Amino acid sequence: MRRTAAIVCALLCGLLWGYARAADAKVAVYALHVGYNAAPEGSGLRELRYADDDALKFHVFFRPFAEASVLLTNPDAATAARLGDSEPKAPTLAQLRRTVAAIRTSIAEARRRGDSPIVFFTYSGHGASDSEGVVHLTLADGKLTQMLLYQEIVQALDADFMHLVIDACHAEAVVGGRGEKNAELVALGAQELRPTLAAYPHVGTLLAASADSETHEWSRVESGLFSHEVLSALSGAADADQDGRVSYDEVYAFVMSARSRMSDPRARVDLRVSAPPTDPRVPLVDDRWLTRMAILRGQADELGHFYVERDDGLRLADAHVEGFRPFRMFVPAARALHLRHARGESTFSLAPGETRDLALLGDSAGEPVARGSLLAALEVGWFQAAYSPSYYRGFSARPPALVKQAPASTPPRAMNPSLKPAAFSAAATVAGTAFGFTALSTVLAIMATQRWDALRAREDAAPADVTTAERDRQLWMTAAITGAAVTAGFGALMLWLGLSE
Repeated sequence: MRRTAAIVCALLCGLLWGYARAADAKVAVYALHVGYNAAPEGSGLRELRYADDDALKFHVFFRPFAEASVLLTNPDAATAARLGDSEPKAPTLAQLRRTVAAIRTSIAEARRRGDSPIVFFTYSGHGASDSEGVVHLTLADGKLTQMLLYQEIVQALDADFMHLVIDACHAEAVVGGRGEKNAELVALGAQELRPTLAAYPHVGTLLAASADSETHEWSRVESGLFSHEVLSALSGAADADQDGRVSYDEVYAFVMSARSRMSDPRARVDLRVSAPPTDPRVPLVDDRWLTRMAILRGQADELGHFYVERDDGLRLADAHVEGFRPFRMFVPAARALHLRHARGESTFSLAPGETRDLALLGDSAGEPVARGSLLAALEVGWFQAAYSPSYYRGFSARPPALVKQAPASTPPRAMNPSLKPAAFSAAATVAGTAFGFTALSTVLAIMATQRWDALRAREDAAPADVTTAERDRQLWMTAAITGAAVTAGFGALMLWLGLSE
């Protein structure tokens, strides 16, 4: 009996350790942001102004919660003044390879801890086609081609999910705008894009081109519009179902809402969104990751179009929402910020994790509205349509560009052997532990029943042979085993409920 009890105790302790390990597992976010203003040599394209600002904004957003957020850009004087303690590295192919190697090492350590690694790769700059027709993203010392993107970034980083955000001319042809249109370049559409990604079902993409295959920068926000819209969505402004997670279809609906009232067709966006087939509802951002950020919360319906910027003028996010109960936006902590809207502006600073109700922010005088073809369309139409839960529900019911899931007839996708299935490590740990708890609870229940039946049989055959002390001891042993079985069953139930989320 003592030997059996010792074995059961050891099994229970081992399973409890497995449960604790699964409970401690977390998402480990790694972010790599590249911004390069210069045009490819001999391309005849103009130099960009705000690709470095885009990369900095992504870095500012991800840095508070990422295991590592790396900035690769050559900042101009205005951007350099906003770096703070950020230390950008050169946007070169050589530095990109060194950074990927460092992130790969960190991901391996995260996997040993049982964590689930997720990688974001963002690029802002020029996309172009060389004399041989090879489409690439421009770097200071070379070209990031489709082959290099997949072999040296996607395959090299053993992530459960990877999210690619590309704000560059013909981005859809590289994964192929920002920059002028190259009439000789044939951009790939959504149907050509997904086969390229077919071997990587854990990879999702956010790409954009306007009606003339360009994407646009705007000096008023000092950013590429698409990059800024995506960042605004990730801040929580796109979370229409208010589940604390921002998904691909919510980003899609949010960006289309922001541009829906632009009258100039050149300002409209042709958004390419491809959610990872492994899990089309995987969150791009989950508020459980954002504990080091601050939160603006409340009813934003009366604000109309509003935005948040830092005290150094770095514009962080824009929104125009209604129907959120309540609306939430995550903003940097421990920094003076300004909330600006048509009726006025508010200045505030919040601690990490602090929440401030929008109703408690006082208003000072509003800023004048600028007047100005394309610039006028931006001034008058951008973020003038309200984004709401009902807008999201109607829009997500018919997303022409969003790849939500693989067609039923599509054969299983091949995956690079070095890549684990999405979230496999954490899910396998949880599922295995839950199965162990279930098995243990079943075994313990059987043991308790057998021991009690054996004692009752002895009492029926020879009542005098069963002492009161032995009966009491057996009763306590049965009660203990039954309690352990109930505990194990409850642990299994909690794990399965957690896994089902």
